[in-house]
Amino acid sequence: MTHTKKPQWSLISMLVILAVGVVIFFRPGGIEDSYPVATSTPSVVGQSTNTFPTKEPLYGAIALRIGEVGVFRNLSITPKVVVEDSRCPMDAQCIWSGRFRVAVEVVSAMGTSTQTMEVGDSMTTEAEEIKFVNVIPGNKSASGISLGEYRMTFEVSKKEISTKPTPAPISKKCFVGGCSGQICSDRTDMVSTCEWRSDYACYQTAKCEVQAGGQCGWTQTNELQMCLENPPAL
Repeated sequence: MTHTKKPQWSLISMLVILAVGVVIFFRPGGIEDSYPVATSTPSVVGQSTNTFPTKEPLYGAIALRIGEVGVFRNLSITPKVVVEDSRCPMDAQCIWSGRFRVAVEVVSAMGTSTQTMEVGDSMTTEAEEIKFVNVIPGNKSASGISLGEYRMTFEVSKKEISTKPTPAPISKKCFVGGCSGQICSDRTDMVSTCEWRSDYACYQTAKCEVQAGGQCGWTQTNELQMCLENPPAL
């Protein structure tokens, strides 16, 4: 019995694949030409080159030397020059304790201002209060203190705004007095001697009321002025 031999398809397939691979490998440019090549270094995800300044405090205390600038969110403080240091030296006994004063420059939303402050003094801006709390070191009788040694402490806090209602102004009343009704005042018991003058008749129709200066008086209308210039005959 004769058997027909089946073609070796698996072997043929392998030879075809091998031949195609050889052609691709040895063509100009090789395998590398079939893939894109990176031309720049990729950036690192999540890494930023931007830098941001630290947010300044809104309130708090700060110690400064002469010329140093204390920066807060809405203002800056700079002690500029020592105006006076007459404090009693630490190693002496004095009748008067003396005082320390410094010129302080403040820059805020209201602009730039310079004020001489003594320990315990306060100044205000639009929304803040600045208090000069302390200065060190104490005064020295022998060697004195150089400018670089002074350290002044300032405290910035929220400006207190009064919530008390403004009292309503007291309404002032005016009264006509005098024997002939010629006096206008804020008193109900105003008296005068009893005589009659022709110009007194002009006040009979005039207005007795509070004037621009806050005092009671006759309102000087054209009619009153004309009457006083030409009063009626007696």
